[in-house]
Amino acid sequence: MKNKELADLFEKMADILEFKGENPFKISAYRKASRIIGDLTQDIEEIAEQGELKNISGIGEGIARRLWNILRQEGLQI
Repeated sequence: MKNKELADLFEKMADILEFKGENPFKISAYRKASRIIGDLTQDIEEIAEQGELKNISGIGEGIARRLWNILRQEGLQI
């Protein structure tokens, strides 16, 4: 899964959370993650393979875990 696809997914997830009336801080974190992932110059899969998701500036532990799970489900062998 490429950066743009993941960024789009996180934006959609934020929309769903907003629709459900979830915590505004959680919604904001997903939107921020979408922007950060979309702006990365390095492939997110490479970052995940190196175990560096938590080291992306602006990505917290919860979002990093969500990213890892999504990438793992997409077949990335981490």
